Amino acid sequence: MVLQKIAGYLLWGVLFVVAGCASRRQTTEIPAPGDPTTLLTAARRADPGYIHYLEKQSLLGASYEAARIVSGSGLAWQRPASPPSPEGVLHEADSWLYVHPLSLVTTRDLPVFGQLGSPDLGRLLERSALKGLYIAPTSGSGRLWAYDRNAGPEGEDSVQFGFSEAVGGEKEYNRLLQASLDAHRLLGMDILPAATGQGPDFFLAARNVRSYPGLYCMVEVPQAAWRLLPDVPNQWSGAALEQDRVLELAELGLLPPAMASDSPAFLLHGEKAGGWAATGAIIGIDGLPRRWAYRFHGDPTRPVLHWEDPSQAARQVLSAGIIHNVGLRGSALAGIRLEGLYGLEAAAPTRVGAQGAPGIEAAVSLGREIRRYGGWSWLRDPLPLSVLEPLLREGPDFLTDSITSPAAEHALLTGDTALLRFMMDAALSRGVDSRRLAHAMPAYDGIPYHLPFLADLATRASTPEMARQAAALREKTLRELREILEASCRVGPKGVDPLPLSGGTLYTTSAGLAALALGAGNAEAVTREMLPMIRRGHLLLAFFKAMQPGLFLVSGQDLVGTLPLSWWDMADSSRDWDVSLACRGAYSLVKSGAALPATARGIPRAKTVYPAPDAQMQDRDSFLVSLSRMLALRSRLAVARGALYGRFSVSHGGSLAFAVLLPPGKTAVAARQGSLAGAVSLPGQGGAFFARREQEGKRSVTADTGVDSALVVVCNFSRRRVNESIDLAATPLLAQILEKGDMTAFSCEGTTAVVAGRRILKLTLDPWQAIGVVIGREGGTR
Repeated sequence: MVLQKIAGYLLWGVLFVVAGCASRRQTTEIPAPGDPTTLLTAARRADPGYIHYLEKQSLLGASYEAARIVSGSGLAWQRPASPPSPEGVLHEADSWLYVHPLSLVTTRDLPVFGQLGSPDLGRLLERSALKGLYIAPTSGSGRLWAYDRNAGPEGEDSVQFGFSEAVGGEKEYNRLLQASLDAHRLLGMDILPAATGQGPDFFLAARNVRSYPGLYCMVEVPQAAWRLLPDVPNQWSGAALEQDRVLELAELGLLPPAMASDSPAFLLHGEKAGGWAATGAIIGIDGLPRRWAYRFHGDPTRPVLHWEDPSQAARQVLSAGIIHNVGLRGSALAGIRLEGLYGLEAAAPTRVGAQGAPGIEAAVSLGREIRRYGGWSWLRDPLPLSVLEPLLREGPDFLTDSITSPAAEHALLTGDTALLRFMMDAALSRGVDSRRLAHAMPAYDGIPYHLPFLADLATRASTPEMARQAAALREKTLRELREILEASCRVGPKGVDPLPLSGGTLYTTSAGLAALALGAGNAEAVTREMLPMIRRGHLLLAFFKAMQPGLFLVSGQDLVGTLPLSWWDMADSSRDWDVSLACRGAYSLVKSGAALPATARGIPRAKTVYPAPDAQMQDRDSFLVSLSRMLALRSRLAVARGALYGRFSVSHGGSLAFAVLLPPGKTAVAARQGSLAGAVSLPGQGGAFFARREQEGKRSVTADTGVDSALVVVCNFSRRRVNESIDLAATPLLAQILEKGDMTAFSCEGTTAVVAGRRILKLTLDPWQAIGVVIGREGGTR
């Protein structure tokens, strides 16, 4: 044994001397990028000790250990992986509080997990009728490894399975989990996104270590082609490639001339959201310098995983994220973010590839795996109906509602429901199972105004008339948005405010959206006289989303009514301002953080419309108390497990009315939408737009469907009083339900509403008001 150790030391010594001599003989300066005259040879090897350190920190390295927990065991076979099954979570937790931890003000000795698990917040959630707590992002950020700490919003660029310092450690999380279990509350978190950050795995891939290059969509560029790559400040700072450079690299067979997502006709995003970037010259594990071209999403600090690489490295990493969050940490709801994978397919510049490939395949696979470990999955990417439809059959349990969003937000902003009516009719005509949708209030990611479904119809509609109608509606919507933003753009205390619109996304909060509709372009422009109307508009939007089947998510910023940050809060000039930070202002949910001006990461506190949550609970007319009554009613009626049935005709352009079939009992599951759906007309052709199921002989329609009650929701998104007449017996099914019991009416404030009529419901709605009417056997036992 001693001889073996001595021999080992001698071998390391010889290698050290040889390596030193080699480095002295072959020392070569790395030329500036773009210098084609110098041929590079082995200069020096990457430090083996640092490589070993990176591997211990890497996602791919940790994924092997996670796989060993499941491989060879029966853990993957204890629960079915398909079909999607939303019923359980809708029964246990139909309404959720969504918290972005980096915007939550906490004391230094109490991380985010500690505050969210505190008894004070537990009592607040219980009184608010919120039964789930969703926290994202929670993983370590690539910002900690980056050269440029201001490259982009922190948090979305996850690079590790472990929790970030901002949220806390495993002990704090376990205490939060136990407190949630004791309160019968579910927890949810995101798994690793498909567009990560630049962390240990990327550094190893760029050094050409084993299978790490297969983890990302990256291509080694030969030295002879370095002249085509852009200059970079340092070897790790990625620089985006211009399209002409991409075409030149494509002629060399290195890159495809175009990706499906790069095409102007690509319909998942209103503007190009990614591209190719290049690194500097990086010394690899073998001592050779390399430059890489890699695919990114958003900005070059977020490289995209390669789902279809033969090494299967990306699949291993995402699978390991599921094992960690769902299998080991007991997260009930797992969020999936696959931005960057949609349209990640080579395509000719004049042709569009498959819209969702390989993102759809990844979503289906990850959704199945999450169900195997006992969790529910939520695909958080906003997608058009053409992509949602295959996912509704076999994909994740819940999909982000891109049908009524941003249509509902635009209705609040403009007082016109044309877009909202069009989108709701489109969903009804396709038989969308509304229980599978997650209706979230505007939060930290802003409001996506890409309108992909309208863009889809404008190029792929079955008739020229439908294509023209979709194109005209999309153009009208975007024009109205820009006109409102430009009209509200005011000169602030330090200069003219930039528009809160970037990359097809409107960056504002729910309260900020209502303020914007009233002409207040920034928090300083909000007057005391506006506050009651902001609260009313905020409640209307929440009511519309909460009174639909599926999940409902309200953000922590909604509870206090945060307004968007202004550029002078975080930048020296408007030119340096990243508008995506506007809706990430800091706030506190408990008394302990009330006096702190910013978060531990330096995010300043946002101005708020409402007082602290505990103070609101003492005011029966406050936003939070009204929201609590609304959510309690939603749970009692089991709206989440119902089925969107149809839309009524309305008299005013700012009105909207629809019906939801309620499940017959506490444990019953509503009929799938497909059993009720039929053809509907396009907006503008008159009539009520209802999914229909006709009577056959004397057989009872309500007996066939098992439905004996329905919820009728009537909303006034305009800022003037309107009168509406709704035919509650518009179909045989509704007529029979109407005969089974009395009507119960309530307003969006959660209070009892006064209605007139029985078969013909006559309503007077104030500006930004909504009224719900339960017909049939309302059933207090539900």
